[in-house]
Amino acid sequence: NGKDGEIVYYVKRDSEYQPEYSLEGTVDYKNIDYFQIVKKDQILAEIIKETEGTEGMTIFGTAIPARNGRRPPSPVGKNTHLIQNDTLLVADCDGVIRFIRDNIDVNEVLKINSSIDQLTGNINFSGDVSIEGDICDGFSVNSGGNVIVKGVVEDAAINAAGNVHISNGINGGGDNKIIVGGDLRCKYIEHANIHVDGNIYVDYIIDSKVTCMGNIVLSGSRELIIGGEIKVLGELLAKDIGSPSE
Repeated sequence: NGKDGEIVYYVKRDSEYQPEYSLEGTVDYKNIDYFQIVKKDQILAEIIKETEGTEGMTIFGTAIPARNGRRPPSPVGKNTHLIQNDTLLVADCDGVIRFIRDNIDVNEVLKINSSIDQLTGNINFSGDVSIEGDICDGFSVNSGGNVIVKGVVEDAAINAAGNVHISNGINGGGDNKIIVGGDLRCKYIEHANIHVDGNIYVDYIIDSKVTCMGNIVLSGSRELIIGGEIKVLGELLAKDIGSPSE
């Protein structure tokens, strides 16, 4: 009988992820690389084709038909294609891997349906990143595009080439820094260290170190700046700057 075809994956499936242990026996939950980032033209899988069977014969000369091998399922998904006589699967673009049964998709937007914490580890992605939860204390997000956070940013690091939109606010307090190549939009900034190349749109800023190469526009219910240090190259629009106690 012929051999069945098979697919050899060069990227991990979800069930293959395990945290790494150090020599001291501790687990590094911040750098588990759960989200696989691939580059354009990177080889994702190899397709080993099925073979034909060879007919046999009994000792009496009777032919024994052979079964041909079964064709493997196609791994082609979104933003992938086959090359070299349909034996190699490659990525059409930079993106993040997602398995749909045996198919491999490459998504240009990394969507995380949770917070950035011990389950996800730090995020490093060349495109846009959308986060449904928070960015928790001590973790980092590096993006070559825009970053959208549906929750809050704790004492975490963000480095984004594009815009950053945070549905709630930023609660800093440590040494981590937020660097934004475009505009920053959020409800509030507290105890944070921020550098923004574009504009900042926020309700209030408290005890933060902020450098803005564009305009700072405070709009909302409070529209104030208290404490900290603000450097702005453009205009600053606010109701109140400073307080009697500071």
